[in-house]
Amino acid sequence: MKILFVIILNFIFFSSTTIEKPAEKEGINSCKDSLPNDEIVVQYSENDIKKVTEILKKGKKQAWYKKELGQIVLLVGNELLGTEYVGGVLDKNTEEQLTINLSALDCVTFVENCSTLAGLIKRQKTDFDSFTEELRKIRYRNGKIESYASRLHYFSDWLYENEKSKRIEQLSRKIANTPYLVNLFIMSENHDKYPLINNESLLQEIKAKEIEISARTYFYIPENEINKHKNQIPDGAIIAITTDFKGIEIAHTGFAIHQNGELHLLHASSKSKKVEISELSIENMLLANKLQTGIMVSKLLK
Repeated sequence: MKILFVIILNFIFFSSTTIEKPAEKEGINSCKDSLPNDEIVVQYSENDIKKVTEILKKGKKQAWYKKELGQIVLLVGNELLGTEYVGGVLDKNTEEQLTINLSALDCVTFVENCSTLAGLIKRQKTDFDSFTEELRKIRYRNGKIESYASRLHYFSDWLYENEKSKRIEQLSRKIANTPYLVNLFIMSENHDKYPLINNESLLQEIKAKEIEISARTYFYIPENEINKHKNQIPDGAIIAITTDFKGIEIAHTGFAIHQNGELHLLHASSKSKKVEISELSIENMLLANKLQTGIMVSKLLK
């Protein structure tokens, strides 16, 4: 059971800890970026600047902005196919900062980066500064980096906050209208596994947020009903895979992609250690996994 628990933390919960190069080495930059009413530290590499600007400029040159956002996000994801999967890429520093790493992605940072790039392409933006600002708004509550607790660690909270800011629309209630009960405590009860939860005040803040998130109303599509509703799930929709593992609500994330009449997942896979399109349909993926129970579906709005 101990081995299973470690696998769960490193695979399905995106705040797990891995090792990253220090900011001053290997071409990694760390700088203070002055924004309105805010001063943040942004960590990135020259390769990140190159990759971001290449994708943004390609999107503008090839007029991807004329397409629907769901189509754009799949084109962006295609540019990242084969990128290495690394769990917990955001939890390497001694203090919370905006970390950008397009060379090593987990399932959530893949969704965040693709969503950010797609929105910028739709607006015909091509600069790296716009990318860092939009990524911050997507990743942090109210777009502000105030502490470790200000990051949207639980993906249901990510969906809630990004819907509140009108970046996404949750579709699960319209599609299946099946309630999904949430009871979050994995972070607070295992706070020793999260080095940045380093004082009692922060721990209490995490606990309070878990209670608040758990009290919200959620809807999902049960695993055995996905094929029934697959035609109502648009290409490029954000897919959040639900789980019955105690203390968390979302096991994995990615984007919906229809291929040969079946609904598949474009995602950063911990199993194959890379960004890929799932070989199995989403329903068959879930039915083969005892811990996964269904999906929450959302679409990008901007």
